[in-house]
Amino acid sequence: MKSNKSVSLFLTVIFIFSIVAFASGASTKPQPQTKKSTTGAVPSPKFLKEKWTGDLDTIQKKRVIRVLTVQSKMFYFVDKGQPRGLVYEGMKQFEDDLNTKLKTGNIRIHALFIPVARDQLLKGLVDGRGDIAAANITITPERLKTVDFTDPTYQNVNEIVLTGPESPQVVSIDDLSGKEVYVRKSSSYYESLVSLNERFKKDGKKEVTLKLAPENLEDEDLIEMLNAGLVK
Repeated sequence: MKSNKSVSLFLTVIFIFSIVAFASGASTKPQPQTKKSTTGAVPSPKFLKEKWTGDLDTIQKKRVIRVLTVQSKMFYFVDKGQPRGLVYEGMKQFEDDLNTKLKTGNIRIHALFIPVARDQLLKGLVDGRGDIAAANITITPERLKTVDFTDPTYQNVNEIVLTGPESPQVVSIDDLSGKEVYVRKSSSYYESLVSLNERFKKDGKKEVTLKLAPENLEDEDLIEMLNAGLVK
């Protein structure tokens, strides 16, 4: 058993699906499901390299919605050549609803899914590499400085500390003082820990040591690593 100071903890949200929010420039309410159309040109791979910003008028002109997302067992993955996941299904429904509303007919607007690392989601929006970012993105004051969000799917979701087999017991948030936490810098969890460290410093307590996790790892990946003892 390692000492408390050397044991890493991992901060995550248990019910990841409950904080799904689509970061974009506009909010779209669900519409009745319509029959999918297979007509119209499929978006060209050239859209992966081009950069532009704009709103609905630009999407109509380009005939494509570039969706920045992440590779995830829950949100977006490819199974035997077929894309699947909550983000894929949700954005395909959005695609159908938008085409119905705009009456595009055979010249449809298509959703193009672009998997990126987590720290590239909002940066990609700002840089013009995507039109929408969809990947369980929590709305925070810091993020609202650079992008707009739709109405949240869920509110008042708690961030939970997960511990591994060799980790010390954590009963309250103050138990994190002097401990190590494995966390992605781009996550809202990181922002929360920075705020916690400010309080610890003010109270004269030892700060949390933040160990940065790779941005291409999802919460589910880190949980598996924690359970296997790869993260301690």
